[in-house]
Order: sequence, then structure tokens, then C-alpha cells
Amino acid sequence: MRGGICWPTGYEFEGTKDIMGYAILDGYNVLTKKLWLFEQRAFVIIDSILDDDGKIAFHGLATWFNDNWSRYFAKNYYWNQEDHLKLQHSLEIRDSRMIDPKPQFIETEWSSINEMQHILWKYIKLGSKKVYLGSKGSMLKLHIDVMKQDDKEALPAVHALFCLLAGLAKRPYRKRKEI
Repeated sequence: MRGGICWPTGYEFEGTKDIMGYAILDGYNVLTKKLWLFEQRAFVIIDSILDDDGKIAFHGLATWFNDNWSRYFAKNYYWNQEDHLKLQHSLEIRDSRMIDPKPQFIETEWSSINEMQHILWKYIKLGSKKVYLGSKGSMLKLHIDVMKQDDKEALPAVHALFCLLAGLAKRPYRKRKEI
């Protein structure tokens, strides 16, 4: 299980400007070679914000990391953005008492947005044989559909997917050797 992270950043979607980050978690079946989207979350903050009654008013990413660890033992996430964004959020994660164990972040690289679009379109063209990207109403699907129309800069959900795909291209899943 590995994930992709797009740290909160400004973007424009359907005529409105907003700030959002996005995180996804995928698993890969080494026998069928199919990539499965298990979890996804839009976020702006790391630790959740509580209301006056102590209930969660706004979910941060902390609970998502903990849920992924408890369900899937997932702690590796790929990213690709400006260093200051990663540093800012890494420090928040390090200092958060809500996250245990702490996730690991692996930087990925790509030469251009066209390279990543090519990899994504390859997966999409292979369809359900190679990738499951979630239900039709998911933000990831919505952002992919918008990108199909315009081929412009990646929206946060697609950027998180690009990070995951770039990470998997350089560090692919492998079948464990029998001992």
C-alpha cells in the first residue's frame, strides 16, 4: 500500500479559486497487475479542528494517516512540489500528537506534466483491467474528467495521483520471493 500527496496549494476549478490538498492511497495486486484506489481525502490542515464541544468540526489529514496505518499498514507516500510546502507540512506532521506512527514521504520527480499525463492516460485507456480510481462521484474522477477536457495543469487530486504513479514507476511493487 502506497499513497500520493498533493500538499495544499492554490488552484482554480470551475471558475472559483480555492486552496486544497489531496491524498490518495492505492494498493497493487502483483498477480493481476491491477492498481486499486482504497482511500482518498481532500484536506487543508493536518490536525483536525475541534468545536467548543470537543467534536471534530473539520477533519484534517491526521486521522486519515492513522486510519490507513490501522487498516492497511500504509505509511509511505509520494510527493512532488516545492520544498517549502513539504517542509511546512512535514513539521506539522512531526509535531502532531494525533499521528502515530509517523508516515514517510518519498519525493518523486518528473520532467513535465505531459510525461505524467501520458502515464495517466495509459492507465485510463487500459481501463478497469489495470486501474480502479474510485466511484464516479469521487473528486479524483471529477478532476480527471476536467483534465481530459483541457489537458491543463493538474488539479490537486490528479497531482496526488501523478505523485503515486511516478513513485510506482521508479519503485514498482514486486512479488515477494518465497523463502
